[in-house]
Amino acid sequence: MYRGRIRRKILERREKKDFPLIKTLIESRPLLRELIVKLLNPEVLSPKEFYDRFFNELMDASEVIIYSPFTNHKRVLEVVNFIKRSKANVTVYTRPEDDFTGKYAEWQKINIEELKKVGVNVIVKGMMHEKAVLIDDKIAYFGSLNVLSRLEEEKRGDYMLRYEGPLVAPLIKEFIESIKFKTE
Repeated sequence: MYRGRIRRKILERREKKDFPLIKTLIESRPLLRELIVKLLNPEVLSPKEFYDRFFNELMDASEVIIYSPFTNHKRVLEVVNFIKRSKANVTVYTRPEDDFTGKYAEWQKINIEELKKVGVNVIVKGMMHEKAVLIDDKIAYFGSLNVLSRLEEEKRGDYMLRYEGPLVAPLIKEFIESIKFKTE
């Protein structure tokens, strides 16, 4: 009876996106807390470390989802080169050319076409800013690095967090896809 009441409260609060009850449950159960910390303890990777890992994992992947709002032609061509050699079904979420002006709009259009030429499913999402990579529902990268635009010689400070496990990638995907901004 007690568990049923807790479950109902969790379900009610989930609808409201309010999770204080779950926080209380985690804090009161050390083993549950330890498991969640272990699941959510990511590796922090520099851009070079990220690209080295990503390109290796891409070669063995079945499904890859990339969220990269911005593109750079040189980086897109490098990623396309790896996609052509992999067996992965790749989907890319990026911003539409209409989100840009001048030469940047033209380059976004060209880069989207380069991706489509090699069979990438490109989904344009206006004003997106998410930066992530999901591989086979078991590896998730999430951070500040624009995967399809960052060049090695650019600014410092970009990073990617790497999570591994069957729960994290689907949760990050659900989180990213649920982001909705209020229009003014």
